[in-house]
Amino acid sequence: MKRFVVFYCCVIMFLGGCQFENNSPQATRSFYYWRTVFDLSAADLNYLRKLRVGKLYVKFFDVDWFDSAPRGAFPVAPVRFASKFPADMEIVPTVFLTNATVRRIPLNEIPTLAGQITQKIQRMAKAANLPPFREIQLDCDWTGATRAAYFTLLQAIIDLTQPQQIAISATIRLHQLKYDDSIGVPPVARGMLMCYNMASPKYAGARNAIFDLRSIDYYLDKFRGYPLPLDVALPLFSWGAVYRRERFIMLINNARTSDFDGRTEFERDEDGMFAAKQDAIIRGQDVFKGERVRVDEPRMDHAQRLAQYLAAQSGHAPVSVAWFHYDPNVVKYYAVSDIEQAYWPFDAIAFWREVWHGK
Repeated sequence: MKRFVVFYCCVIMFLGGCQFENNSPQATRSFYYWRTVFDLSAADLNYLRKLRVGKLYVKFFDVDWFDSAPRGAFPVAPVRFASKFPADMEIVPTVFLTNATVRRIPLNEIPTLAGQITQKIQRMAKAANLPPFREIQLDCDWTGATRAAYFTLLQAIIDLTQPQQIAISATIRLHQLKYDDSIGVPPVARGMLMCYNMASPKYAGARNAIFDLRSIDYYLDKFRGYPLPLDVALPLFSWGAVYRRERFIMLINNARTSDFDGRTEFERDEDGMFAAKQDAIIRGQDVFKGERVRVDEPRMDHAQRLAQYLAAQSGHAPVSVAWFHYDPNVVKYYAVSDIEQAYWPFDAIAFWREVWHGK
């Protein structure tokens, strides 16, 4: 590992202050788009193009299980395209499958579900006049108990999309990376390692349930030797986890530490939480006297350091480096230059691999 880290540092020293030309080999700069209405303003497009984003993973819909009639797995929360998809970016239709779906579906119903998923993606793409896509991504928090159903579904989708030469990728959570011997490796072309959600937000003792650089090292020993080529996803989102007497109450989506600046209703306690001295409202949510709020948000300098390590360890190139997720109300907290710095390590490694191999 030291050899790769030293090599990376030399590359960065050489590239300090340099900009890659448009035709230089680079990792694919990407974002997830997880909102139910796809709508990019001129300002959104300007932001993405400043970062030279080339790919958007757009959640097309969720698949959930329903026991009430009609019983079965059905798509919910489909995205609506309110603006035209940018012609200079690649779209990756992404589908989230709930745990209930892969836990409850009988194996003999999986081929039907695979057909329904692929057909719905194609219908939605045609209706929105989307450009042709080369990849579909499935997102599921499978376990050892549900891998048979999930992997069977993945293979069925692969079989259906192979004639169109559409690659199938899957998200890989940190615990799925760490325990691949027991949880299994999905039968797909690539994986997307989700470098966040270190712990359940319900656990009051977590330092940072979204992103904690001190905790992630525990999971990464399998990164370089994982059987699939891995892309990388980093977090931008945040929340506030609210507790009453150490019992989890709720999440306040998009809560930031800055929301508590100057708020005399709160005081910072020895655990770094914001303790309510009186009833208050944070982002439209009531927080009552005696409750405590832990703000989980990623530190950009930590994300950049993780990017440096992963770039040096990546055994496959090129990679897609994605941020979760694009939302004007989320990205406004991050300077373009800060996000850019997390892309640079992968650009540098890709560049020098290209030079080294003479391609």
